[in-house]
Amino acid sequence: IGSPEQEGGRSALKSKKLPAASVAKALKRIVFPKSKRGIIAHVINQNDSKKEEIISVLRRISDKIYRDLVEVAKEIGKVK
Repeated sequence: IGSPEQEGGRSALKSKKLPAASVAKALKRIVFPKSKRGIIAHVINQNDSKKEEIISVLRRISDKIYRDLVEVAKEIGKVK
């Protein structure tokens, strides 16, 4: 079991519309810290069948610098 922050990030990613695995796959090999714009640019360059859906969600997250995937996951959980 991970830390509470990691667990919170995992649960924030869970969604019937957008599975956590889809987001994790789209953000594979991303180097943090990364801005919202940088995260979206990374996803745009991925060859993923759920890319447009993921980008749609990412466009609604706060415009800030994210330190890691857990921060991104928590923010996604707020905007769904």
